Amino acid sequence: MKRIVTFILACIMLLGLVACGNAVEPAGTTAQPTETTAPKVEKDDGVLRVLMIGHSLGNDAMWMQPSVFMNEAPDMKVVIGFLYYSGCQLAAHVNYAKQTAAVYGYMEYDSEKGDYWWQADSAGNMNAYRYGTTISGADPNSGRSQTSKFAIQRQDWDIVVTQGYPWEVAKVKSTAYDPNLVGNMAYLKQYVLDNDIDKETTPKFGWNMVWTFPDDDTLIRPNDRQTMDLNFAKVEDYYTKSAQVVRDELMPEFNFAYVMPSSTAYINALSGYKTTGEMYRDYAHASDFGRVMIAYLWYCTLTGAKIEECKFAPINYQYQKEELAYYMKQDLVITEEDKAVIIEVVGNALKNPYEITPKA
Repeated sequence: MKRIVTFILACIMLLGLVACGNAVEPAGTTAQPTETTAPKVEKDDGVLRVLMIGHSLGNDAMWMQPSVFMNEAPDMKVVIGFLYYSGCQLAAHVNYAKQTAAVYGYMEYDSEKGDYWWQADSAGNMNAYRYGTTISGADPNSGRSQTSKFAIQRQDWDIVVTQGYPWEVAKVKSTAYDPNLVGNMAYLKQYVLDNDIDKETTPKFGWNMVWTFPDDDTLIRPNDRQTMDLNFAKVEDYYTKSAQVVRDELMPEFNFAYVMPSSTAYINALSGYKTTGEMYRDYAHASDFGRVMIAYLWYCTLTGAKIEECKFAPINYQYQKEELAYYMKQDLVITEEDKAVIIEVVGNALKNPYEITPKA
């Protein structure tokens, strides 16, 4: 009898040892992964998704893009998101991220919904938008009520573009100079990666080189051509310093997949083609021509299209949609003269993103 009992106990112990090989970890312990890092892959679902994190000058860069994409690539599926806070430096973006501060406006263009922008309200609902007011019943004052995390997780972004403030990057004004520009960019990049909704894919990063302007807004008067032209020397100096920072400090550290040389196209246009009065609508922000020019620069950068092969159809300036009761306004026609300037200055900026190419 003892022999039988002993045999049974031995069998039970043997079965127990075999079972331990597939045992579930007890609560409170952490199983070790078979691989320490999962391979990152790039998705290809036929949709280009681009997120821009910026300020009001980024708004100028974004505003005409829906019409440009619809005119130039009507069959292309594109989603462009724009997270903005006026005058926001990288350091402020970092602070708002740490605080999860709901201070941003968020707008989005989806080519499958039409050639206009949608704006997020405080509840995260997207409402059709036109110049400072929503037109689908939402409160227009609720536009700046989102966090950066909301925008990052809104789509599975392919490309995330950031930008600094002109003086911040150029390091020419003590009140705006950011001594930790690289560190703040590194934090923001990691924050995007940490909050990416798809951990199996990695968004590419880009940098928008924001055009520069004099720091004394009393010197910029759109209707005073002589006064504005006197400020070109200061604008040129700011550009040269900011371009050097992007080329020598940011690019070696981050190796951005995309650099939008918006400031280079701007300074090229000011170097013999256009006056400052024709490029700025106030002391800093882009004129209609400037907005169109930058939209085409972004389009060519993102798609690889050649600027000289673009159609330059009229811009649907107010995004006219009768079914949405849009305020009707005549389309913005790009003249042959302006078309020639855009081809020249954007083409040169794409070839030489950190250098001024004046009119020959």
